[in-house]
Amino acid sequence: MGEPELTPMQVIELAASAIKKVHMHGRRGVETVTNDEIVAVIGMVLDMGADALVNLERALNEDRDAARYRWIRDGSLDPDIAFLTGEDLDRAIDAAMAATLSIGIQL
Repeated sequence: MGEPELTPMQVIELAASAIKKVHMHGRRGVETVTNDEIVAVIGMVLDMGADALVNLERALNEDRDAARYRWIRDGSLDPDIAFLTGEDLDRAIDAAMAATLSIGIQL
């Protein structure tokens, strides 16, 4: 008998979990990506095609930007990085957010 077939929702959940783990790679307490998650991501990529991948990348970038905005809006911006712009500001915010997460504070 083969492995049970996953529902589309289960595939999406596995893929989302894998993408989140890859995005958080290198941060303390992050789990490794499982074989099922990798297979789910590969299957989704093959099913989606190139145009959908561009849209997915755009959506992920927008999600990251939204998270940065919420983090700043909530008063977490360090005054020392307030003068930065563009990608320099993004990197500084990402590093500060990662440091906050690594000490166990939930945003």
